[in-house]
Parts: sequence; C-alpha cells; structure tokens
Amino acid sequence: MAENTINAHRPGSTTQGVMLLTLGQFALVAFGYAVHVLGSRRLSQADYGRFVVVLSAATWIRAGIVSLIVPGISKIVSENHARLRAALRAAAGWHWAMAGVCSAALLAFSPLIARAMGDPALTPLLIVAALELPFFAAFTLAQFLLTAVRHYMAASVTLTVYSIARAAGACALILLTSKVIGATIGLAAGSVLGGAVGMWLLLSLRSRLPSEPYPPMVRRSLSWAAMTLPSGLGVTTLLTLDMWLVKPLVGGAAAGIYGAAFAVSRLPDIMSHGLTAAVFAKVSHALAEGKIAAARSVAAGAMRFVLVVFLPVCALTACSSGAIVRVLYTDKYAEAAPLLTILVAAICFGAAFKLTLQLLAAADRPGPRLAFVAALLPLSLALNVILIRHYGLIGAACASMITMAAGAAVGVVFVHRFLGVWPPLWTALRCGSAAAVAYGVGLHWMPGGALVIVKLALLGLLYLGLLAMLGEIGAADLRAVRRSVFRGEEAGAYAESTALSARADN
Repeated sequence: MAENTINAHRPGSTTQGVMLLTLGQFALVAFGYAVHVLGSRRLSQADYGRFVVVLSAATWIRAGIVSLIVPGISKIVSENHARLRAALRAAAGWHWAMAGVCSAALLAFSPLIARAMGDPALTPLLIVAALELPFFAAFTLAQFLLTAVRHYMAASVTLTVYSIARAAGACALILLTSKVIGATIGLAAGSVLGGAVGMWLLLSLRSRLPSEPYPPMVRRSLSWAAMTLPSGLGVTTLLTLDMWLVKPLVGGAAAGIYGAAFAVSRLPDIMSHGLTAAVFAKVSHALAEGKIAAARSVAAGAMRFVLVVFLPVCALTACSSGAIVRVLYTDKYAEAAPLLTILVAAICFGAAFKLTLQLLAAADRPGPRLAFVAALLPLSLALNVILIRHYGLIGAACASMITMAAGAAVGVVFVHRFLGVWPPLWTALRCGSAAAVAYGVGLHWMPGGALVIVKLALLGLLYLGLLAMLGEIGAADLRAVRRSVFRGEEAGAYAESTALSARADN
C-alpha cells in the first residue's frame, strides 16, 4: 500500500527536496533581511533591539506549537502517505488547541515578560505576536505535512508566499509609521497569507491521495510529543538564549547591536532547513520500508552536504564580516562585525547539530534526542551568564558557538550509534583545506561597499574550483543535481543520494 501511495502522487527526490526547500528558505531569509536592513535604518537602535527580542520570544513560543503533535503526525505520514487524512483529523483537535492555549498565555503574560526584560515597551509588541499565533499554526501544519508527503514544490510555494507577505507587510508599515509596532503588525501578514495558501494546497492534495485509517495516530503522536515538545523548546532555547540574555545583562543599545549580527548570522540557516526537512522525510520512509542501506546513504550524503557548504561559509564570513555589516547596516552597527564572525560559526555548528537531531527523529529515537538536548541546556545557560558578565557581547557569541559545537560533536556520536554513519573524513579534510585557502586570499583583499558581494562570489568560485581539483566534487554531483531539476522522479532518488555521498567512504 505504501508503494502505491507513493506512486500515486509522484513525490520528489531527496536532492530535489533539498533544492526546493532551500529556495523557499532563501526567500524567507532574503525578504527577512529586507525587513532587518530597513528596520535598522528607520528605527532607533533601542527600537530595533526590541524588534529582534520580540522575534526571538515569538520563535520560542512557536516552537511549542510546532513541537506538540505536528512532528509525530509528520513522522507517521512520512512512513505512509495514505495516512494524511487521519493526520489532519488528529491535528484538528490537538494542534489548534495548542495554538489557542499559547496565544492566550502570551496575551496574559505579555506585561510580565516585558517587565522581566526590563522594558515595558515590549508589551504591545508581544500582544501582536500572540494574536498572530493561530495563523502561524495553519502555516506550519501545512508546511510540515506537505514536506512529509514529499510535495516539495507545494511546500516551497507556501514558504515563499509566507516570506514575501511577511516582508512586504513589515516594510510597508515601517515606511509609513517608522514605529516598531508597525513592523511587528506587518510581519503577521506572512502567517495569514502563508497559512491560507498552505492549507489550500494541503487540502487539495488530500483529495487526490488514497486514504487508509490509522487508529494509533493520536496515541503515537502524543507519545512522540512527550519527547519532541521539550526537545523542540530546548533546541529553540539553545539557538536564542544569547539574544534573550544580552538585553537584561548588558542593557542599553546592546540588544540592537547584537541583534544586527544575530540576524545576519542566520543566513546560512536557509540551507540547513531545506536539508533537514527533506532528509527527515526520506530517511524515515526508507527505514520504515527496511531499506537500511538507502537510509544510511542519504544520511551520509547529508553530512557531506554540511561539510561542503558550511565550512566555506565560516571562512568567507570571517574575512569579510566588517564589510558585510557596513553594507547592510551602515557604520552605526560597526561593533557587530566581530560578533558576526563568531555567530556564523555558531550557526554552522548549529546546522550539523540540527541535522543529527533530525536523523535521530527519523530513526524513531525521540528519547535519546530529548536527553541530548536537555543535557545541553544547563551548559548553554552557564556559559551565557558567565561569559556575558565577563566579556559582554563577545561572550554571548562565544557561548552560542561553544554550545552548538558541543551539540554537533555529541550528535554525530548518536547518529553513528543508531544509524551506523560517520561524517566523511576525507571530505572534511578537502573542504577544510579549500576553505582555508579562500580565507587566506580574502584576508588580503578588502574591497569596500557593495564590492564585498563580488568578493564573496569570487571566493566562493575559488573554493568550488579547489574542490574540483581535489576530486571532492565532480560529474556524479552534477548529474544528481540535473536529475533533480529536470526529472525529480522517485526512481532516481536513491541514485542521487548515493551521488551526494560518493566520498563518504574515502
């Protein structure tokens, strides 16, 4: 039945999924940066800092909504797409109830949270964020389930609509009002339109898919929730704790300066979102069908992807951070440059960390995943408090980087234990060498203004050329990408994943 279901709606391949979801995530980040660039220029540093703090708080609460029943039903649907109707019935109660509870709780506690942050002006911003939550719940349900059935184009369209509407609404109201409340209200347009489009696409797909009952849906999903809810909140806390603590521990305009570096550092995350979502669906389905070798091949390919992509991101940012900050935010935020270098390294370690968590989830290991995340929380809190008090903003960035590095290292050990896969050593050495050369060249070439974009592009090409010379990338990678763009059939999915991991055993 599972195979018939798959063939009925022709899901995309893993490589195609990574590409499409990455494009959608790129739209989210690119349009999001438009909001940050305009906000940093039209708002005061204090108001811009409030804006970033509210975004971080909303991210944490949204993680609670996303982590209740959605991960469980997504896992179940990824195993057999005919369970989509049963998943939607389960979500009709639990998911929407959770959204309502979170919205009401944030409305009630907004003044308290603002006082805890030492800034009563945050209260109306938190109220707006609370009212947006039910619409965000619709968007995220559609996004997860469209990805679970591997309809990557529909998931990418949903994410793109969300991104454009979110940025257009925020930018328009910033220009009209020059107020942080306008920016916050404008962001809600993304959830309203993205949720509407995503649910329409999802319900249209439901009518075309075969359907079969799955009585354990709620029981199994809630069992997953017992693990994924605390782990989801834990991961979000790990990724945003530094931003939260800067405002009360440092004060002044520090949140605005740190927020500028914090926002830019999230750019590489566009690739990790597409990667982890597509890999989860593929590995989960392969394991459910007993195709262990295929699951390991996809997992190894994903690890290789992280090494190939994220090592140069760290190197190129490190040699260009000052120019990047000045181009985006003007000299007013020059202090953010060294923070950006460290925070980009943190987000790159974070990409590896999140990939290992998704692989554990796909392997149906929510217990070890929860224990792993829970163990990192006290480490992160202690590092942030100690380092921020002693070193200020640099301490906050270092605390984030150390935490994510520890998470990536331990996560790799867990993945090997449960899936039998190690990151490819020779890929790491080749990519590290090429990134080091690009970094060295970048240190001796410091163009000003928008020419930094040309610098980054040329150094990126240098890095790719070095990888080609070292034999790390070649014809197999190009064929895999070409198949995913022009065909994308399921028949070629495992061949593509094999091509992605071609160097895993070298």
